[in-house]
Amino acid sequence: MQSAGFWINYVENIEGMSDLEKIQLFENKKVRTAWDEEKQEWFFSIVDVCGVLTESKDYNTARKYWNKLKNVLAIAWFHLRKR
Repeated sequence: MQSAGFWINYVENIEGMSDLEKIQLFENKKVRTAWDEEKQEWFFSIVDVCGVLTESKDYNTARKYWNKLKNVLAIAWFHLRKR
């Protein structure tokens, strides 16, 4: 897997989107982004990133994967805190 710094290889200019809200492409799949001017940080849609990494066929599959992963991580975090 490539490091996060190499994920974004092309920025598509979509009509109506500002320069700070664009669709980023990773392996020819769209990932929604937003720029926070105050924090000087980019934010990426976690569902879109999960969809790319798991090669999900559609948005709902990626969304379900993220929901399941989120629950697994919450349970793991709970058990780690009990130690």
